[in-house]
Amino acid sequence: MTRRPALLLALLVALPAAAQQSLWNVPAGTGTARGGFFFQEQLNLTRSGESNLTTAIGVGKGLELGLNIFHVHLYGDRVPETARNKVMVNAVYTFDVTDFMKVQLGGHGGLGRDEHLHREVPAGFAYLLTRFHFEELRLATVVGAYAASESYLGKGWPAGPMLGVEYELVPEWLVVQADLLLGNHEAAVGVIGAALLLPGGWQVAVGLQVPSPFSHNNFGCVVELTHVPPGAGDVPEDLNWQEHRVHPKWIREHRERHGEREPEEAHQQPPEETPGNP
Repeated sequence: MTRRPALLLALLVALPAAAQQSLWNVPAGTGTARGGFFFQEQLNLTRSGESNLTTAIGVGKGLELGLNIFHVHLYGDRVPETARNKVMVNAVYTFDVTDFMKVQLGGHGGLGRDEHLHREVPAGFAYLLTRFHFEELRLATVVGAYAASESYLGKGWPAGPMLGVEYELVPEWLVVQADLLLGNHEAAVGVIGAALLLPGGWQVAVGLQVPSPFSHNNFGCVVELTHVPPGAGDVPEDLNWQEHRVHPKWIREHRERHGEREPEEAHQQPPEETPGNP
């Protein structure tokens, strides 16, 4: 079965309020399949620059665990309200409700450096969302809610809604995506941009950051580099969960070059033969 890449393109972390595979700041509603490994480096470039790194590995049907290193200062004199250099563990669980609807809950927690208090402080983020994927329309939407510590978001709302949308503009190569984390804190921004699939499992995304309503955040640029190993996570027990997961063109080409079949074909039982008449 040919699958579209709209979601696997939707890369991982964005600003301090992202988790696992995401649009920009809003999780995309998909996860890392069993045995699959996900890596992403993201740069957030405004008046000050910061780096956000995420890794994750699928450990069970719908469950993934990983490590985040967020909000690493690159340049600029501004001291943020949120903690810097956050080292966090993450956990996400995703399950199907219908063929076009998924539910995901997750979060991450750890420690970061509060530059105002000059000490390490705990930080955490949790969310619940629903993803609707209309494959024939090449469209997906995400609706959810989040809650987090002040050391993670900054001063302002401790919780709020989040929205996302993606459209596969060029089948199997280019996806336009946008999201919004609504609030009045430092992490409350929207981003609109595009993600491009490259050979070898590499993916590049570039977006324009805009302030969320009720916030006074800056405009800026978001750049992401992501790598997913071809064919990662193809485990029979996870096939139902992966049924509507994105399998971009480079994964299919990799399988064709190596004589591999799609997972559901490889594990499909052959039809029973009807014995002939004597």
